[in-house]
Amino acid sequence: MVFLGLSCKKEKISTQSNPLKNFSTVNEAKAYVNIKLQEYSKIIAKLSQNPEMVKLVNQKVAQKFDGDYNVLLKNLVSKQNNLLSSITEKSTQFTSNGKISFASMGNVQQEELDLTVLEEAISDPIVVNGQTLYPQIYIPYFEEQVITSEEISDEVDTCPEYSSNVYSTPVIVCSNGEELPNVDTYYGCAYNQNGILTENIPVDECFSKSNIVWAITLNERVNQYGTITAPIQNTLNQTSIRPDLYIPEMTIKENKESWIKGARDICMYACTSWDNGINPQTGNYESSFWVKPELASTTYNTTVNNIEIRNFSRKEVKNKKSVNINFTYFALSREIYKTIDPCASLLHSLNAFNKLEVLNEHTKCQAQNPKIKIYFYPERGDHLYFIIYEFDTGVFDLNGFKSINIDGNNFSQKILFNSNQSPYLSKRLKILPKNHSDETVLENAAWANIDNTGITFKSRRR
Repeated sequence: MVFLGLSCKKEKISTQSNPLKNFSTVNEAKAYVNIKLQEYSKIIAKLSQNPEMVKLVNQKVAQKFDGDYNVLLKNLVSKQNNLLSSITEKSTQFTSNGKISFASMGNVQQEELDLTVLEEAISDPIVVNGQTLYPQIYIPYFEEQVITSEEISDEVDTCPEYSSNVYSTPVIVCSNGEELPNVDTYYGCAYNQNGILTENIPVDECFSKSNIVWAITLNERVNQYGTITAPIQNTLNQTSIRPDLYIPEMTIKENKESWIKGARDICMYACTSWDNGINPQTGNYESSFWVKPELASTTYNTTVNNIEIRNFSRKEVKNKKSVNINFTYFALSREIYKTIDPCASLLHSLNAFNKLEVLNEHTKCQAQNPKIKIYFYPERGDHLYFIIYEFDTGVFDLNGFKSINIDGNNFSQKILFNSNQSPYLSKRLKILPKNHSDETVLENAAWANIDNTGITFKSRRR
């Protein structure tokens, strides 16, 4: 068995980091992230001795703010949210020195949970080459151990017997998100019944079934501000020819995510083009990718725009459960984000020395020729090229993404994606108008039943 992980260390760990936080090698970036995670692990291990810390973490993890049993560290120390008001029947208030005070009920003695050290530690964010990373506490088997106390139903449970509750506090392990072949065991630390810190505890998924484990990992679902962004919604009226493509149900059958990282974040990335990739109007190879509104000004496919399908739980994947998702994955009835300015050429062809004249002419032209709304279909292609994959941040790739080619007719479409693993599927499908008979094309975006060793789903149209 291969071991990996960042154990809690007793020696002082330097918190000094690259002031620019730009790294030229993977090892430099990894060392920086590991130091930060070790720092958090030491602090959280000490805080976990306080029963009120355990209550706080359990209460926030149970809220599943991103659909999984985790909580961002920044949301543990956010005083304005009054986080502790509902975790017990005790009233909660903040003392003048910033500590969280639990007023006693009856004859119970007052306790204080001091989160200032953790707050100070996370005040310096983890940033790698411009990408802000948000650490979290993820609790494996939280539902079974904390909420229901029921065993998870496995088809075949090959786990050895582990002694439960060996440690009086949660076992703290951390992972920087890197996934290596045959690596499923990490080193952790915890306080035993005698109040002594025990280090280098081997922790695998089986261990986490019998013992409370707090995994200090990097959240992969929040944006650069540490919040969840709402899915893109189609806001245009349906048209007679432009269908919206959706997936009514999906089954994920293969684990492409380490157990320590929680739910499987299933995403896709797609573009429209033609059978041979050539725009018949221009004679050029062209393709149009779905671009998020906040990135509309960027060049297509220079930034990976992950289309989030759904987070599939460990249990759903293990049981190969078919899940109703009713997910619109490509709204062809919506105009393409990047509209065309028919007057843009004037900005370059007129006398560049007379900027006022150029701007005036451009304004006049725009008044007579408003921007053209271009739709993905049929203006930008009659074939859909797409991949479905398990999302990872790609922070240690330095370039942040991988690529894959999808073959067309004497044409290969390149698609970028964020994952530590190969995709579940890479494919192209013919797009048909809404009023077209599905039966005339054997497999198309309006009627496709996909089934391989890793994934099963249907593609339909609205």
